[in-house]
Amino acid sequence: MHLIRPSCLWTVLSISLAFTTSTLGQIATPDFATGHPFPGRNNSQTPSGFTTPVSGQIIANPSSDLHHLLVLMLEPAGNRIAAEATPNIFGSFELPPLPNGLYELRVINRVGTLIHTMSISLPYANTIEIRLAPANSSAGSGRPASLSRMQHKIPQKAKREFDLAQIASAKGGQQQAILHFEKALTIDPLYFEALNNLGVQLARLSQFEQACQLFTRATAIDPSDPLAEMNLAFTLLSLHRFPEAEQAARASLRSDALSPRARFYLAISLLEQNKAKKEALFHLSKAADTFEPAKKLLAQLNAELMP
Repeated sequence: MHLIRPSCLWTVLSISLAFTTSTLGQIATPDFATGHPFPGRNNSQTPSGFTTPVSGQIIANPSSDLHHLLVLMLEPAGNRIAAEATPNIFGSFELPPLPNGLYELRVINRVGTLIHTMSISLPYANTIEIRLAPANSSAGSGRPASLSRMQHKIPQKAKREFDLAQIASAKGGQQQAILHFEKALTIDPLYFEALNNLGVQLARLSQFEQACQLFTRATAIDPSDPLAEMNLAFTLLSLHRFPEAEQAARASLRSDALSPRARFYLAISLLEQNKAKKEALFHLSKAADTFEPAKKLLAQLNAELMP
């Protein structure tokens, strides 16, 4: 069976990449382009036929960590993500201008669990108000963290620096966010979320070696966290360390068997090693249903197999 050469495979992956900080809980991941502006940035002009930016407020238990959630706006046809935003520590968020029409608004937690859903018709006259039930608003819902991570007490000063970094990141202040994450880690070197999110910021700057070291430290603290393992797999792929990337992607899938991005990274690592081609194609076919880069790569591979 003839497959694309490894160098070509990496071209497919790298062309697909456009980093953004999508904070799911306290975890961020390098993400793929979805065709909408960076969350939190305002456009200077509103295109013809589009609404003004959509503002919203999440209301929940005062002790809830609302900036550990993600707000998604989906088009009804095909459930394509049209826009996303990370609430600040007060629960406020803003989405970029969108075409007039009907959308589904979803609030999810850091592992992708659906917390809230509602239909929104744009243009929307007032600020969107989302009220979460106390039982569902906690950022701790979802997959349990490792025992060592749960037992680790994060100093308040480190938490403050982390929150400042999140706010700066949401406003597009990447360098400022990096400085605050670094300060948080100076105070607490075992701050799992700060390790992971600083790694994402550095990966966005193509500083893959430094990002890889941070993700390695994070996964050593909590080997069961699927997003941190997935981030590690991404940076290892970026460094062309394909056997290690395979191990990290498999670890991510062990914790989250439904992750299309982890399947995609695993398939890339296998194809780059010229091994387990059937398994790689299987993972791509599973990921292709919901993950556009996997769909494109699968189509390219199938085209190569045609006589």
